[in-house]
Amino acid sequence: MSNNDGSLDANTTVISAPVRRHGRILFIILALLAAYVLLGPLRNYYAQWSAIRKVQAAHLAKDYEEEFRQLSVLASMGNRDAQGYLGAMYWRGEGTAQNDEQAVYWWRKSADGGIAEAEASLSQAYSLGRGVAKDDQLAASLARKAADKGNANGEYQLGVLYLQGQGVVKSAEQAVYWWRKAVDAGSVEAAYSLGQAYYSGLGVKIDDKTGAIWTRRAADKGHSEAAYVLSRAYKFGLGVEKDSQLAATWARKAADQGNADGQWMLGVLYHLGEGLTQNDSLAFQWWMKAAAGGVMQAQYSVGTAYATGKGVGKDDAQALLWMSRAANRGDALAQSSLGSMYWLGMGVRQDDVQAVAWWRKASEQGNAEAQLLLGNAYLKGRGVAQSSRDGAAWWLKAADAGNADAQGQLGILYHQGLGVARDDRLAVKWWIKAAASGVAVAQYSLANAYRTGNGIARDDAQAFYWMNKAADQGTPLAQSALGGMYAAGAGVPQDHAQAAVWWRKGAEAGNAEAGYNLGRAYLLGEGVENNDRLAAEWTQMAADGGNADAQYQLGILYHEGRGFARDGGLAFQWWMKAAVKGHAVAQYNIGTMYGLGQDVKRDDGQALAWLSKAAEQGNAEAEEAVGNAYSTGTGVSESKANAIAWWLKAARQGKLNSKLSLAYAYANGVGVARDDKAAETWWLEAAQVGNVDAEFSLGTLYLRGIDGKPNYPEATKWFLKAAEHGNAQAKTYIELMKESGQFDSKTL
Repeated sequence: MSNNDGSLDANTTVISAPVRRHGRILFIILALLAAYVLLGPLRNYYAQWSAIRKVQAAHLAKDYEEEFRQLSVLASMGNRDAQGYLGAMYWRGEGTAQNDEQAVYWWRKSADGGIAEAEASLSQAYSLGRGVAKDDQLAASLARKAADKGNANGEYQLGVLYLQGQGVVKSAEQAVYWWRKAVDAGSVEAAYSLGQAYYSGLGVKIDDKTGAIWTRRAADKGHSEAAYVLSRAYKFGLGVEKDSQLAATWARKAADQGNADGQWMLGVLYHLGEGLTQNDSLAFQWWMKAAAGGVMQAQYSVGTAYATGKGVGKDDAQALLWMSRAANRGDALAQSSLGSMYWLGMGVRQDDVQAVAWWRKASEQGNAEAQLLLGNAYLKGRGVAQSSRDGAAWWLKAADAGNADAQGQLGILYHQGLGVARDDRLAVKWWIKAAASGVAVAQYSLANAYRTGNGIARDDAQAFYWMNKAADQGTPLAQSALGGMYAAGAGVPQDHAQAAVWWRKGAEAGNAEAGYNLGRAYLLGEGVENNDRLAAEWTQMAADGGNADAQYQLGILYHEGRGFARDGGLAFQWWMKAAVKGHAVAQYNIGTMYGLGQDVKRDDGQALAWLSKAAEQGNAEAEEAVGNAYSTGTGVSESKANAIAWWLKAARQGKLNSKLSLAYAYANGVGVARDDKAAETWWLEAAQVGNVDAEFSLGTLYLRGIDGKPNYPEATKWFLKAAEHGNAQAKTYIELMKESGQFDSKTL
């Protein structure tokens, strides 16, 4: 058999055919037989001549049984040539039952008479161990005898023995030498083998062009396997220019001669529509012929046709049958597909263990698709003990073999540190390979790497380029992200209209984040006209899809009555869904509703629980509210210290009331040691935003004096500010300070 490229390898068994049937050769032999008759005893003349004419007539009529009977007559009369041809008919099973022993018997008689053709045929029998005990030395001796007589098949057979090292020192160069002599003597098999030698570099330098020339020579003389190889040559451009028409022509020549490989190739060309009108039905018919002829790849193709319903009615049971035949013979593609059938339960009871077993067989043959699937099984722990490390190892093999999907997935493993040490640079390396091959998930991942600068220098332009590639392939995540990039002007000029276009694509494909963003666009009138109804519809879609931001936003819409009739109960329900998912603002809203008893029964304990969840996520409003709850003992035991701790968090995020509460606590020693400087600090922060209470409190603090040291100018300044902002008490204090001589007129 040939390799996938149509060439031989060093272990290929070259099957010689010294008994090939050709009409021209038969007429030559008949002439020899006639000569034998004319020179033989007169008493045999008429009997032999009659038999010869009957052999000729039977051969022309393709009546092999009659031909066999007449050759038997001639052979029994001692005709050496007839004995040789009778052996050939036994060998091929033409006109009689196939019988290797009888073939050897008659070849030996013919060879004993010095007939070179019989010596060559007998050599083949000994080399193969058919009809006789295998004997490489005798095979070589017989082949050399025939070759030394200039017999083409003997020369060819001797070349075969040199190639295999049977009875002679193995030598590809000697094989080529004898094949050249055989070609000169008219051997078609030798021409074919020379072509294979040049394709494979056996005994000669690889030269596809010369390989194609010799293959064409054999094919032109009716060698069916050569016609098949020539078809492959034209399909893949092996030594000739690619030409789908000629590929189809030679495949048909091979197929019409009954060559099973050619039948398979013709089916492939019909399936692909290369050089022929695409026709899956005809493809299936030719594959079935080839499969019946034992071609492993054809059995796989038949299985695939049944599995997909292309060219034949879909039939999982038949798909399993043919896929199993090819898989059991070692076809890696079939083994991989059979594994998938077990994994999915197609035509067979679902069985993860069997799936893994077949994927392993294919993987060990280097099938990258099976390696990808086997790695996935290890990562999921289906059919095999879960092992992220083994899963990553198989994906690495598949990725190294060039499987683009494996390259993309391997990048994700490196990014997550799953089964391998986390390494964003390696993640990017594999994503680049897969993205260049068009793998959408890798393009999306690579875009995100460029956006964040993880594993590669941040580059918004490159991020946009790859995100656009992934989005164009219909990847909803990428479509949503691309909309975000247009909205933010990241790597592309800001364009809210384009943002809305891509969010719509993502949302229509079911991406909840895109639906949420599209809803916001309609709500805000960005890139689209403001439309509360459409905002509500898309937000609802996203919320139903589990997007927490959308669930929170939907609660807002119900609470405010935008796009829906106002419904506080539904607002509470959607905020609760978002809150359960960890949405901090929704948690704050739920806590507030429980605290107020708004659209839900008041429950101070639940209020504090949800406010605390939000506060623990850093929500400033919640931090302030939790501080207030601890200060008043609402829903929890009163604790001024805890109140101050939460107010500090909120104040550092700018919450004004928390700053005021802290200042009061420090000024009066409530829950904390009295600290006028700390009180001053927090009142100053509050006063900077024009808070009149803070201004008045600063006036009283400075009048009283920090650590017993009054500061009348500062007191005057802050009382004046408070009075200016309408604080009546500040005006009273100003008058009192004037009466006591404490007022600092310089501050006016």
